Amino acid sequence: MATSYTFPKLIRNFRIEIPVIQRDYAQGRTGVKATEIRERFVADLASAITSNTRIHLDFIYGRVRGGEKDESRNKNVRAMKLLLSSVKQYASSLALGLEYDLDELDKNIRADRLILLDGQQRMTTLYLLYRYLAVRGNQSHLIDFSNFTYKTRKSSNLFCTHLDQLNVNDLNPKTQPSVSIINHKEFFDNWLHDPTVSGMLIVLDEIHKHFKDANPQDIKTYFQLANEENGPITFDFFDLDSINAEDELYVKMNARGRQLDKFENFKSWLIDHIKKESIIIAIANWDDHMDISWADIFWQKKLSPESVDAAQWNFFIRLAQYDLLRTLKTETTPVYRERRTLSNVLDIDTRDNIIPFSFFSTHQIFNTESINYVFKALRQLRGKGWEILDALLRINGAHTFIDPNLSFSSVLFSGKKLYSYSDRAFLYGILCFVVKYNKPLNAYEQEDKQAFCSWQRVIQNLIYNSRIDELPEYVSAIVSIDRLSKHYAAILQNLNNGSDVAYFAQGQVAEERLKASLILNYKIDEDVLLRYEQHFYLYGQIGFLLKRATVDRNFEQEYFVQLAERFQSYFTETNMDDPYRRLQRAFICYEDYLISKSSGRFSFCSNKRGNSRERDENWRAVFDKINVMNKFFEDSRKIDDLIKEEKTGLKDWRWYFANHASSISTCRQSLISWQEVSHDSPYIRLLTQSKLNHYHYELFSFTLSLNLTETYGYSCAPVPVKSSGETPYCKIGGFDLEQPTKNVYIRHTEDRFFQYSNNEHEWFDITNGQLQTVYPELFERIQNQIQKWKEFVHKKGSSKLLSLDILDDADSH
Repeated sequence: MATSYTFPKLIRNFRIEIPVIQRDYAQGRTGVKATEIRERFVADLASAITSNTRIHLDFIYGRVRGGEKDESRNKNVRAMKLLLSSVKQYASSLALGLEYDLDELDKNIRADRLILLDGQQRMTTLYLLYRYLAVRGNQSHLIDFSNFTYKTRKSSNLFCTHLDQLNVNDLNPKTQPSVSIINHKEFFDNWLHDPTVSGMLIVLDEIHKHFKDANPQDIKTYFQLANEENGPITFDFFDLDSINAEDELYVKMNARGRQLDKFENFKSWLIDHIKKESIIIAIANWDDHMDISWADIFWQKKLSPESVDAAQWNFFIRLAQYDLLRTLKTETTPVYRERRTLSNVLDIDTRDNIIPFSFFSTHQIFNTESINYVFKALRQLRGKGWEILDALLRINGAHTFIDPNLSFSSVLFSGKKLYSYSDRAFLYGILCFVVKYNKPLNAYEQEDKQAFCSWQRVIQNLIYNSRIDELPEYVSAIVSIDRLSKHYAAILQNLNNGSDVAYFAQGQVAEERLKASLILNYKIDEDVLLRYEQHFYLYGQIGFLLKRATVDRNFEQEYFVQLAERFQSYFTETNMDDPYRRLQRAFICYEDYLISKSSGRFSFCSNKRGNSRERDENWRAVFDKINVMNKFFEDSRKIDDLIKEEKTGLKDWRWYFANHASSISTCRQSLISWQEVSHDSPYIRLLTQSKLNHYHYELFSFTLSLNLTETYGYSCAPVPVKSSGETPYCKIGGFDLEQPTKNVYIRHTEDRFFQYSNNEHEWFDITNGQLQTVYPELFERIQNQIQKWKEFVHKKGSSKLLSLDILDDADSH
């Protein structure tokens, strides 16, 4: 049943609580619509008070908890008054004095809490209106404003407490209330990050517009009028005590507004969970830190309120997943399989899904260890420690490995799906150091930064040079990093001592041991190694340079730098992404460096470099080829000079690729098919995709088209086919001025025949005389190309079959 109330009557009867399920105070928002609503509502309230006209604000809804209801309370108060009156009379007969305060008694036995479920916006504005008039009129003692509390954020409640302490001298009628309040010595600047606080300040300024010219006596009169039992501003309160699910009810009632963010709900649950489970937190005043210094970490990123809450949610869930994964021991146990499934649910990629808090409790995800882990991470990042972390990682080249357009902290707080398992493992590796080093980042000295650099460099290299493409591999990486983190401050010494490193690619582990030995035993400058590890393609894997710079078992740092500089001059992003394939053409000038693949396919090396697998299966396989790399490092020529000077001197199949860049670029995945009828007769197809059941060309007909077009101005085009049972060919036009539309077609077959056709259907051997008789000049020019092909390709030594074993070894590297 609804009961009519004024705000003073309500706050005298109940301790009004804005619950955590509520959204932020919205009437103080600065949007056009919110401003219009605020101005109209405050104007109506002010008019009701100044003109003593009634205004009714409809229903508010809530639940009364923790005390007795009005009817029983009033009955008890009446009974107590009668009892005390009788006692007082008896005391008087004995000449004894007895004093009591029935108003105080009434206050102490009233209902404890009114949990407001609908009407928050109106009640908060009324609270601010009465609070303003009480302070200006020096009447604050007449209403216990401390009975109005906010549970949505701690900062909101602290701000309300601050308002309760203001007196008439704290508000200057000539100054906006927001200015006076913010300048007050007990005001905390970080409260301004709270949307409810900033909104309250805006509404106080709006209220001030209507009363700034009123003198103190008028203000006092207005307050007294509004404070009367039958004041001009009323509303109906409906007690929903009979309904036992205020959360669900609120969601329906507040459909017009934004529901509380996931993180605020989670934070409320977490605080309650810590208290219920008696979890011991190693950090004092942790609950204050959650609302102030730790929250500032996210506000300092200059995010919107919604984004701040999302970032905090992402951070907690990400670290919870890490804690879950690092405790996994073996893939064979049911526990592993179950917890791996849980990690999928917790995965940051599923951030739009609802994770019930019972899920956390049931699976003990936020336990003593994991909560302390998260809190320690926040403690180290506070005070703009995250900025120092970003700077350290930029210096050490981490931007190369995740996203050059994003800072590390942006990735850490993000919930986006674009980050790979390797990136996530790297995030964990960095957090391991930050937490276990147990020192705020903003207090790091040079020695601390060097320890961080060594840890980051090693972890980075191990992660990005190992295969972490699937969830089981990701789990193994997290477990291994956790074990390694026992040596977080002495990772180089640990590697140099030969301690076991699980999961990660053992070749990379061996390389990191070598580097540790060079740094510790041979005093090699770690910064020199770091400089070349940061190369965009190497991702820290420089073992082939280190080995080459080791002469007679002595590492020569100057020679290493020389080799590394030579490498970097060729393997630039410009060269690797060059449409003219200068890098591939340069290496083909040295020798046949192609990497053997399955089914008679060979690779010029794709420039893909998104993960370890792509790099391992392409240029990295070439870096371990001793002969070709010897030629490369001993050559001081620039890439264009090398190609220009070497390509014309080639006398085998490589001539066609070195002289025709498009013969390589046409192979979109850098693959060719090499088939041999005999050891001296290759048939080379240019694959546009990975297999022959996609469109592909044949090398002779493809380059014939290019030569006739470039040399004689013919109108030629290579024609691809889509199956291994078909033969690609070349279409030639523009050679007959009298018949400009006349075309002939030339093809090279798998059995080494060269054929021509007039219609693409009937094919004849090119030597049968018909083409020579009708178009002798064209025939001669084609015959010249055929002769060169036979000299360069159809000859002993063209076979790749002779070296397949060696190449297959490289492919399996």
